[in-house]
Amino acid sequence: MQRRFSEPFADFPVAAATWEMTMNRFLASGKFLALLLTLVIAGGIGYWAWSGMKAPPVAVPSAIVTTPPGWVKLDGGSFTLYAPPGSQLRQARGAGFTYGDIIGSPYCVRFQAGPHAGLMMTKKSHPDYSESTLVVDGHPGTLRQGVLSANEQQFWFPGCGAPVYFGLFLASRAPGGESLAIEVTAADEDARDNVLMMFQSIRLAK
Repeated sequence: MQRRFSEPFADFPVAAATWEMTMNRFLASGKFLALLLTLVIAGGIGYWAWSGMKAPPVAVPSAIVTTPPGWVKLDGGSFTLYAPPGSQLRQARGAGFTYGDIIGSPYCVRFQAGPHAGLMMTKKSHPDYSESTLVVDGHPGTLRQGVLSANEQQFWFPGCGAPVYFGLFLASRAPGGESLAIEVTAADEDARDNVLMMFQSIRLAK
């Protein structure tokens, strides 16, 4: 039974009859279903296009790190960082990686960048070290802290005599997908704030 459209116009016979005739013809012709289907398809295409054209997520800007007065900017090629006054960066190229150190600062610093870069302190060698996440230049890095024996100090950081170890590892973040590992030793825990400030001042080359 077809629906009647005359009820809203009960007091207007001519208008009701005309409206009823028009709507019944429209329904009988099948154009109503065609129109409805067209609207549904158009709506689906419009939503798909809108969701596909949304702006990509915006990278979180790197936090601004304020270093103490006199700190100097050092360039390691694949990265830069700030270090205490008098610091100088030395580096060399190996077989597919870069390595070097920073001299002239209160801390002993060494670094390496390459596909196989890593920290010397591991769970196997130091099961009691602490590990946390440190965001550097907008990227999450692995921060390790522990204590080195006298033999380890002499082997890994000859001439330093600083037992407190801090290591930062950024996996595949340097240019070309290289990983970056920077390790620092200091005389005591009081150096932690300055070492973390040094780490957080790192900016990776684009």
